[in-house]
Amino acid sequence: MDSTELLLSILSLQPQKVDSGGGNADDAILALLKGLMDNVPNLIDTAALRFKINRSKSEKENPLNVVVQQEIARYNVLLNKISVSLAQLEKGIKGLVLISPDLEAMLTSINQNVVPKAFSFAYFS
Repeated sequence: MDSTELLLSILSLQPQKVDSGGGNADDAILALLKGLMDNVPNLIDTAALRFKINRSKSEKENPLNVVVQQEIARYNVLLNKISVSLAQLEKGIKGLVLISPDLEAMLTSINQNVVPKAFSFAYFS
């Protein structure tokens, strides 16, 4: 067992109570989700990036530009997944949609201050 698994096991044993000073647990979680959604950056405009790179021939041939474009594409996919997932989780807590096991696992991860496994597809570290 590596250190990450050990720490995740310890975090999973902690009680999942939320004390929001008189409010219910859903209000505290919704406030947390609102804060997370407000901090998700906008997607990067890949068309504008390609235009800037293609303006000069020397920059177009630079292999680092290819890597940057690929990483930005992956980053945009991740940002989109985060935005959609947080919105679905908010709707699920409000009772507008059914909370799937994936959303429940995401909620548990957010409560434990751990990156949800649903977001690990983009970056493997």
